[in-house]
Amino acid sequence: MDSFYRDTDPDLCQGDIVKNIPHLFLKPPVQVLRKTSSKANRLMFEAFKVDSEDVLPGGFNVAGENVSAHCQAARGIVLTHGCEIDKDEKHRLVALIRPLVKVKEQDQQTIRENKNRRFFYLEKYQDVLPESYVDFRRLSTVDPKLINMSERITSLDEKTVLALQAQFIRFITRRILTDEFD
Repeated sequence: MDSFYRDTDPDLCQGDIVKNIPHLFLKPPVQVLRKTSSKANRLMFEAFKVDSEDVLPGGFNVAGENVSAHCQAARGIVLTHGCEIDKDEKHRLVALIRPLVKVKEQDQQTIRENKNRRFFYLEKYQDVLPESYVDFRRLSTVDPKLINMSERITSLDEKTVLALQAQFIRFITRRILTDEFD
């Protein structure tokens, strides 16, 4: 590819890369958090451990409840398509970006060539983004306000967004696609 990144637009776009966006990972046991009190500007919560699929001790359902989740603040890439960004004011889909240097050396070239469907390779960008990859296994839905509070680093150029979309489709469907974007 000739270029890879472009300057960010004033409006959020698919392919924008942001710093310090929260990525959630729900691990067992699921714990529902319920507000118990508020003292001196501190909220107090009690955690109730789920011991069956839907119901906690005491008989309440976990649907619509706040739950405890592992949260990692890291770089992320916006996967929500532009037309959805324009239509939906509440949800943005982001994928975790991981540094390539933390991958075993023998696996790095596979990622660079996008031969592992669960990942999409990202070239180094100036001094703010090391050589990295998008991890499609780690998707989070976040409120747009969280993205607006984060710094947008850069955005993928048009051809690279098409490559990202194709790799994501390969990951989800396991289909073999032609590289029409080349």
